[in-house]
Amino acid sequence: MTLVGVLRYEFLMQTRRPVVWLVLVLVALLSSFPFLQGLPTELTGLEVAAGVTYFMNTFMPIAFGILLSDRLPRDRRLNTNELLASFPSSAGTRLWGKFLGAAAATALPFSALYLIVAGILAIQRGDASILAFELPLLILTVLPGLIFVGTFSLLCTEMLPDPLYAVLFIGYWFWGNVVSPRRIPTPACTPLTPIGGFAEHGILGTPGGLCSGLIPPITPAQGWLSIALLIGVAAIAMLAGQFYSNWRTEES
Repeated sequence: MTLVGVLRYEFLMQTRRPVVWLVLVLVALLSSFPFLQGLPTELTGLEVAAGVTYFMNTFMPIAFGILLSDRLPRDRRLNTNELLASFPSSAGTRLWGKFLGAAAATALPFSALYLIVAGILAIQRGDASILAFELPLLILTVLPGLIFVGTFSLLCTEMLPDPLYAVLFIGYWFWGNVVSPRRIPTPACTPLTPIGGFAEHGILGTPGGLCSGLIPPITPAQGWLSIALLIGVAAIAMLAGQFYSNWRTEES
C-alpha cells in the first residue's frame, strides 16, 4: 500500500504544477502548427494521424523528459529525503512510486494534447478516422518511448546535475531519433529508437519515414520487439535504480 500512497501523492503533486501544463501546451502548439494550417487532401486518415504523431513526437518527449528530470533534485533542494526516509517504506519503493505517479501525471496532459490535435484535424477534414487512428498510434508508438525516456530522465539526475542532463538529453534525442544514419552514425533506425518508428511502420503499416531505403521493410514482429525492448530496458534500469537507492540508504 506504500507504493500506492507514494504514487497518488506524486500524481497529485505533478498534476497541480502549472509549469507541466504550460510547457506541454506550448510545445504541442508549436509542433502541431504546420499540420493545423492545412494538409494535402489526398492523404488518408492514417497518413494524417501518423504524420502529426511523428512530428509532435519529435518535440513533445523532450518536454516530457525534462519535466520528469527535476523530480529527484527537487527532493534534495527541499530537504525532504530525510523526512521520506522516516516513513516505513524502502527507498526503492519510493523511487517506483515517484516514477509511476509523476510519469502518469505528465503523460495525462501529454496524451490529451495529442488527441485534441487529432480531433481538430478530424473536424477540419471531415474524417473521423484520424481520431480513431490516433489512439492506437498514441498507445503503440508514443507511450513506450515515454516510459523509456521518463525512466532515464528520473534516474540520471541522481548522478548528473539537472541542467547538464537536460542539455545532454536534448542532444541525444535529436541525434538518436531524428538525424539520418546517412549523415552520421546514430542509433536511429534501430528497435531501441524511442520515437516509435518501428512500431508505427511495422504494426500499423504506415509508409515512408526516416529509415525508408536504409533498412528492409519493418515487420510487425520487429514492431512488437521494439515496444518490448523499450519497456524492458526501462524496467531493468528502474530495478537497478531500486537496488542503488536501497543500497545507498543502508550505507547511510
